[in-house]
Amino acid sequence: MIQSGFRTTDQNGIASNEFVFSIADKSLAEALMTAGGQVVELRYKEYFGALPWRGYSKYIVDEILNITPVNNSASSEFPVIVPQ
Repeated sequence: MIQSGFRTTDQNGIASNEFVFSIADKSLAEALMTAGGQVVELRYKEYFGALPWRGYSKYIVDEILNITPVNNSASSEFPVIVPQ
Protein backbone atom coordinates (compact mmCIF):
# COMPACT_ATOMS: atom_id res chain seq x y z
CA MET A 1 0.00 0.00 0.00
CA ILE A 2 1.36 3.44 -0.84
CA GLN A 3 0.79 6.09 1.82
CA SER A 4 0.65 9.79 1.13
CA GLY A 5 3.95 11.65 1.20
CA PHE A 6 7.47 10.67 0.30
CA ARG A 7 10.52 9.34 2.06
CA THR A 8 14.19 9.58 1.19
CA THR A 9 15.91 6.35 0.26
CA ASP A 10 19.41 7.77 0.48
CA GLN A 11 21.13 11.09 -0.13
CA ASN A 12 20.26 11.08 -3.83
CA GLY A 13 16.70 9.83 -4.06
CA ILE A 14 13.08 10.13 -3.08
CA ALA A 15 10.65 7.20 -2.99
CA SER A 16 6.98 6.70 -2.25
CA ASN A 17 6.09 5.93 1.33
CA GLU A 18 5.10 2.26 1.18
CA PHE A 19 3.44 0.25 3.95
CA VAL A 20 4.30 -3.43 3.57
CA PHE A 21 1.94 -5.77 5.41
CA SER A 22 0.45 -9.26 5.41
CA ILE A 23 -3.17 -10.39 5.71
CA ALA A 24 -4.24 -13.72 7.21
CA ASP A 25 -7.96 -13.43 6.34
CA LYS A 26 -8.72 -14.22 2.68
CA SER A 27 -11.98 -12.20 2.58
CA LEU A 28 -10.17 -9.17 4.00
CA ALA A 29 -7.46 -9.52 1.33
CA GLU A 30 -10.07 -9.71 -1.43
CA ALA A 31 -11.80 -6.57 -0.12
CA LEU A 32 -8.49 -4.67 -0.15
CA MET A 33 -7.66 -5.84 -3.68
CA THR A 34 -10.89 -4.28 -4.94
CA ALA A 35 -10.20 -0.99 -3.12
CA GLY A 36 -7.42 0.18 -5.46
CA GLY A 37 -7.16 3.97 -5.84
CA GLN A 38 -9.34 4.68 -2.81
CA VAL A 39 -8.60 6.04 0.65
CA VAL A 40 -8.41 3.09 3.03
CA GLU A 41 -8.28 3.11 6.84
CA LEU A 42 -6.83 -0.08 8.32
CA ARG A 43 -6.22 -1.59 11.73
CA TYR A 44 -3.17 -3.81 12.14
CA LYS A 45 -1.06 -5.62 14.71
CA GLU A 46 2.70 -5.22 14.84
CA TYR A 47 4.84 -8.18 15.84
CA PHE A 48 8.57 -8.37 16.59
CA GLY A 49 9.23 -10.22 13.35
CA ALA A 50 7.71 -12.15 10.47
CA LEU A 51 6.81 -15.82 10.70
CA PRO A 52 5.99 -17.93 7.61
CA TRP A 53 2.55 -19.02 8.87
CA ARG A 54 1.58 -15.44 9.74
CA GLY A 55 2.87 -13.73 6.60
CA TYR A 56 6.07 -12.15 5.35
CA SER A 57 5.81 -8.90 7.28
CA LYS A 58 5.77 -7.98 10.94
CA TYR A 59 2.58 -5.96 10.24
CA ILE A 60 -0.64 -8.00 9.99
CA VAL A 61 -3.79 -6.15 8.88
CA ASP A 62 -6.80 -7.53 10.75
CA GLU A 63 -9.57 -5.01 10.00
CA ILE A 64 -10.71 -2.51 7.38
CA LEU A 65 -12.14 0.52 9.19
CA ASN A 66 -13.26 2.53 6.16
CA ILE A 67 -12.92 2.67 2.38
CA THR A 68 -13.68 6.05 0.80
CA PRO A 69 -13.67 6.77 -2.94
CA VAL A 70 -11.15 9.49 -3.80
CA ASN A 71 -13.80 11.71 -5.46
CA ASN A 72 -15.81 11.92 -2.22
CA SER A 73 -12.91 12.66 0.11
CA ALA A 74 -11.55 16.09 0.97
CA SER A 75 -8.25 16.96 -0.65
CA SER A 76 -6.60 17.18 2.77
CA GLU A 77 -7.53 13.58 3.71
CA PHE A 78 -4.82 10.94 3.61
CA PRO A 79 -4.88 7.18 4.17
CA VAL A 80 -4.92 6.39 7.86
CA ILE A 81 -3.38 3.25 9.28
CA VAL A 82 -4.26 2.62 12.91
CA PRO A 83 -2.02 0.36 15.01
CA GLN A 84 -3.70 -1.84 17.60
